Amino acid sequence: MNISAVAVKIVKLILFAWLLFVVSTARIAARNNLQWSQHFEVTTKPVDSITLVIAHPDDEVMFFSPTLLQLDDLLPQSVRFNLVCLSRGDADSMGSIRELELQKSARLLMGRSGRDFEVFQHDFPDGFDETWDVRSVASSIEDSVFIGDDAVRTVLVTFDEHGVSGHPNHVACHDAVKHIVKQRSDVRALFLKSHHGNILLKYCGFAYDLLKLYFETFLERPDSGLSFVNTFPQYLLAFASMANAHKSQLVWYRYGWWYLSRFVFVNDLEVFVQ
Repeated sequence: MNISAVAVKIVKLILFAWLLFVVSTARIAARNNLQWSQHFEVTTKPVDSITLVIAHPDDEVMFFSPTLLQLDDLLPQSVRFNLVCLSRGDADSMGSIRELELQKSARLLMGRSGRDFEVFQHDFPDGFDETWDVRSVASSIEDSVFIGDDAVRTVLVTFDEHGVSGHPNHVACHDAVKHIVKQRSDVRALFLKSHHGNILLKYCGFAYDLLKLYFETFLERPDSGLSFVNTFPQYLLAFASMANAHKSQLVWYRYGWWYLSRFVFVNDLEVFVQ
């Protein structure tokens, strides 16, 4: 076997895939609109705000940029965006730096549209060994979102019951949001599917969804679940936000994440209502 020839073919295939991703921008945007109208918009009441609940600074861009950027495009400007970060990411004693990085990242991600948004920073202890009390977390989220107005109709966006890589801080976000939704009739949630146990899907980049995009079009079989896909310009915006804002976290292996992780390209979401 000629290893050089095989390597050249692989490089050509990768370049072709990226080129196809770039030229599919309009098709991806149309699919995002269709997904929203089919799976969420027509079945729910109007919303006053979208609230992303994360465990650590950089979660917003490492995991949720497809959802944030699509909702920013799809929702009216009157809908306010909130970002609730429950820890300062202080496991390595860099909490004060990471808190400022989160503020900058949010401005880069959300500032392009002129939409009102606010970042709420809390100080739960960061770490795999830290257990957060669900009711305390839920109370902190409610204090941030409702601010004395219990009539606010909001959609809470956070992790599913497994979190990404099973991180207990992610799981606590899910449990707290689920608790809130069960208590409030005007609150709904979108849970980011972690695809727990499916390593291939987690680390296939955009490949699976690009194939699915054209497969669905050819057979006219739209996918049954709600998912948002970053277009190439949106992917570049998300990566630029990470590179320019979260500099303390941009160690060498993060570049691999931005190339291989499906979360930076695609978010599959579960709609949860009481």
